[in-house]
Amino acid sequence: MDSELELIFSLANERKYDETRKTIEALDISASRKATLNMQIWQMQRNAEFAGYDPERIPKFPVISMILGFVLLISTGFLFKGSLQDFFFVIGLIMVGAIPAYYCIKEKNLIDSVTHKRDKEAQMYAEENADINFSRPLPAPHIVLMGISAGVLFIIGLLMTNLFNGTAKVLAASIFFLTGFMLMYLCCKKNSNHNAAVSFMLLCASTFLILIYSLFSLTITDSDTLSRLVFLLPSSIILLFFPVFFRVVKRFQCTESLEAECIDILSIGGGYIRSSHRPRYHAIWKYSYHGTVYIHKDMASYKSPIYGEHTELRIDPNAPHNTYRGKSPIISICFIVAGLFIAVYALAPLIEKLPY
Repeated sequence: MDSELELIFSLANERKYDETRKTIEALDISASRKATLNMQIWQMQRNAEFAGYDPERIPKFPVISMILGFVLLISTGFLFKGSLQDFFFVIGLIMVGAIPAYYCIKEKNLIDSVTHKRDKEAQMYAEENADINFSRPLPAPHIVLMGISAGVLFIIGLLMTNLFNGTAKVLAASIFFLTGFMLMYLCCKKNSNHNAAVSFMLLCASTFLILIYSLFSLTITDSDTLSRLVFLLPSSIILLFFPVFFRVVKRFQCTESLEAECIDILSIGGGYIRSSHRPRYHAIWKYSYHGTVYIHKDMASYKSPIYGEHTELRIDPNAPHNTYRGKSPIISICFIVAGLFIAVYALAPLIEKLPY
């Protein structure tokens, strides 16, 4: 059996996919095992034929420019002062934002001039007119610029922590972070990245409460304990219970229920051979709504879905690719940790009064 599997994957690596499928069909194994092998071969074929950009076409200059720009922005606050600091700060912003944006717009025009691979992937799933939500083309230039601007605002927010002290530092940083989160929310919303939009919406709410806390503390200095409990504690609760709030929002958005079929499973982090780190899986769901066939790539999960299974899927009637299956993003753990730190800071005055 091992030698036969070796033959199968060697044929697939040589891109002899029809011969590979015939070899699988001739094996004396269960139908479910054959389906699993065929699914893996299908995935290998798709990755080989439609694996995105040719590495030779990826421009290296804007990537190098963005990396060096970030380094320059971070180091400027420590290495330079006065007008020289302002000069290098502007240069860093140009390297991080303007140069990559130019290449993004140039690449967008190039992509718009050819047929995108979404159509080919839809045909691979035997639905020529299917509406799929992955292998998206590069977003419109204004969306790219908004995303880059948000990244620049995050960098400025970090730099603000070196220019101010105490509550003023929190106020300055929260203003830039809140603006950045709002821009990222708009980017995700316009690009139909619904799960990320919900995540950034919750981050906006949490950061807004931190901003109100810092304003309140600067104006009324004798009630810091009260302001921490009124503003910082709710901010931390949003992050601590991020998975709960995420599911509530998604359930509110997705009100229609329908049946979906898992027609493929994409794995990331583990590849075809399970490595030392834990792989993640994307289920590819197929469902119909109002006469249109949708092929939807679900959010990543550590639990592998079952190929061919049928499940109930909740969708947003106004955006059928906005789906809900009772899951929250894997990155939720990062928000929970951040919420824990904020909660400790918010409760610090009360903790100090506890008898030891």
